[in-house]
Amino acid sequence: MTDRVECKLKAKELLRGRWENAVGACLLFFVSTFLLSFLLSPIPIFGWIIIALISSFLTGSFIKYCIKLNETEGKVKYLECLISFKTTLKILLCDILIGLVVGIGGVIFTMIFSVASIASQSIVVIIVALIILVALGFFIEAILFPVPMILTEDEGVGVMEAIEMSFNITKGYRWKYIVMNLSFIGWMILSFLTFGIGMLWLQPYMMLTYYLFYKGIRSANTTI
Repeated sequence: MTDRVECKLKAKELLRGRWENAVGACLLFFVSTFLLSFLLSPIPIFGWIIIALISSFLTGSFIKYCIKLNETEGKVKYLECLISFKTTLKILLCDILIGLVVGIGGVIFTMIFSVASIASQSIVVIIVALIILVALGFFIEAILFPVPMILTEDEGVGVMEAIEMSFNITKGYRWKYIVMNLSFIGWMILSFLTFGIGMLWLQPYMMLTYYLFYKGIRSANTTI
């Protein structure tokens, strides 16, 4: 299943009759992250480390929840979705590595275009630079979005191995993923208009759609 529409329809089908369960999972895994971040963020270094660990743990656990939604019928038990500390560390390490690469690349790119814009004194150069930065962000996400799913599915996979697998899995499907991402913008706007409450329904729908797409493109690339 590699078609955007098919993945979204399948996600809705899997959520039918289980929306209450899915909203509960979203409350547990994401609202708790927000609350803990609010409470711990004033604590320098230690608080930030704990927040990063908790965020990675709950992100992986929500992915596992979506995996179980796809594999089982009826309500999913939240405790069965909790990932191990080992997987949590790998997801966190992966986020750090990707963040460093993107951050360093972004700084270098910004410096180059800053010099170019000063030299040319043109607002057009700045606008072009911003567009390219956004496009690069979408492209990098399209390459690496399966990484936490791979790590959650198989504890035996290492971080660098997961990144390499993700690079190979997404070949030929990156533009489809970008279009899929853009197709949720309308729902995101509506969710923000409800002061974020709509995200409780949108987040499970999106994550499950992404997971189904990942499974589809991984099956299509049978060598991986």
